[in-house]
Amino acid sequence: MHFYLIQQMTRLADCITLEYSVEQLIN
Repeated sequence: MHFYLIQQMTRLADCITLEYSVEQLIN
C-alpha cells in the first residue's frame, strides 16, 4: 500500500514536470 502511494505520487510529479516543460516550450 505504501509503495503504491509513492508510485502514484511519483507519477503525479512526472505529469506536473511534463506539463511545465511543455509550457516552457510554448512560451
